[in-house]
Amino acid sequence: MGVQMAFTWPKGLSQEDEMLLATGALITSAASLEFFFYVVLECLTEREGQRHCEAIWLSHRSTRSRIDMVLAAARLNHLEPGLLAKIEECAGHMKGISKLRNYYGHARFVRQEGSAMYEGFVLASEQETRAGADPVRTTIKVINSETIKELKDAVDRAERLYEQMLQTAHRLRAHTGAVHVELPALT
Repeated sequence: MGVQMAFTWPKGLSQEDEMLLATGALITSAASLEFFFYVVLECLTEREGQRHCEAIWLSHRSTRSRIDMVLAAARLNHLEPGLLAKIEECAGHMKGISKLRNYYGHARFVRQEGSAMYEGFVLASEQETRAGADPVRTTIKVINSETIKELKDAVDRAERLYEQMLQTAHRLRAHTGAVHVELPALT
């Protein structure tokens, strides 16, 4: 069913190499998923001969902002409840993947006292900031089997979400009549 992003994890890598490979796989998987939110917006905003999607998309600088904007557009378009619920479900899953991608994608790889680790920054939520938390805080994740598992699990979730997003994008394209929107084929 659909295009597979299946990734086979090689055996025999050092822990650091495995971590770096998993980080790269997460970053590319998340980028592929973000494409589908662009497609959703394109289906909701574009009409033959009128191209607004790119300008709308580029006016938002973060994945979170873009997903929130896509969700708002989907809710305004009076989609059938099942289709809207599926888009909302995919967005919820994407936010978790994106948050992890942002941490590892922007973190700094360091060695300290014989351990390899990622030193990254975490942005506090608006609610945490209102409660007095620092807007940005440093966190450290030591490279070990748990952090590698965290990344691999996120990549696996991203692959499953890819399939859901592809099916949802095809349904939305049919629902909106946006036949000019190109998608990978369902198999």
